[in-house]
Amino acid sequence: MQTLHIRCGTDIQHGLVEAGIEGDFLPFFDPFCVGPLGEWTPTEQVAERARFLATALGLGPEPLQRQHHAHYAALERLDAYARILLWFEHDSFDQTILTYLLARFHTEPPKGRLELIVLDQAPGVTRFLGLGQLDAEGLAWAYQQRRAVTTEQLALGARAWRAMVAHDPRPLARLTREGTPALPLLAPALRRHLQELPARHDGLRLTERLTLQALASDGPQRAGQLFQALVNGLEPLPFLGDTLYGWLLRELAAEPHALVTLTPAAAGEPWHHAELTLSEVGRAVLAGERHRLDAGAPGHWVGGVLSPQGGHAWCWDEACSDVVQCTCGGAG
Repeated sequence: MQTLHIRCGTDIQHGLVEAGIEGDFLPFFDPFCVGPLGEWTPTEQVAERARFLATALGLGPEPLQRQHHAHYAALERLDAYARILLWFEHDSFDQTILTYLLARFHTEPPKGRLELIVLDQAPGVTRFLGLGQLDAEGLAWAYQQRRAVTTEQLALGARAWRAMVAHDPRPLARLTREGTPALPLLAPALRRHLQELPARHDGLRLTERLTLQALASDGPQRAGQLFQALVNGLEPLPFLGDTLYGWLLRELAAEPHALVTLTPAAAGEPWHHAELTLSEVGRAVLAGERHRLDAGAPGHWVGGVLSPQGGHAWCWDEACSDVVQCTCGGAG
């Protein structure tokens, strides 16, 4: 069968060739787990997402516009394939992209057979982070796990995408509590996605809290050390790549009321050599002496939700696994 492999990156492209798995390869990696989403037209989505990523990654908008346009345009040419095989894992980076693709295919079904590989573990891998860990033999094993995409999965993808782009996060929270049996790994990933809203009790997003806790425990560290600490165990469901984590660290160091102090890497050194120290504000927030929403928390997009905004914030309440509205005067 003339096959197209779709993956949210290029990490397995060479491995598929080594494993003898034939077909064309399409990397589609718009990281919907960060940055704004909305009920946009396809043209608006390409423009808005490229604009955000250019800012976050420190790149020129025009190259990103061209790259994004090429990736999205490739999704318009799927009818040349008898089979489209989606390769994804369990984290919110992958699952949010998978959600978009399923929603799109629900509305515009391709002519070819849709198949899905979605994994949260693999033989011989102790801490499974993603398909990129697999060698040719592992990818051959993963290939055998493929299953036909069902109508229930397509409908669930459409429902989840509508909830992700909405300005009100309550439908998405409700979906995570109800569960997603057609795609069992989706609900935990979307719950982790919602944990990037400010927490009700301290106003910190989960990635922020884990970073501050690492600095409080082990003292000043380089950005690369912090990233490795998250990937190697602090983060319950790793989803950020190192470049996007670097963007988040810059957000944490932004004045006023920076939670960390960032000393840039020396000229010629990579960004992950930058050193971070817990600021007094960060220490106070982590200790519960201040609330992040009182300490100048910047607006931050989680899907279609900008929080805080206009003196109010959608917050994540861990105690009830739900979202609640807070004021920027604390956890009200």
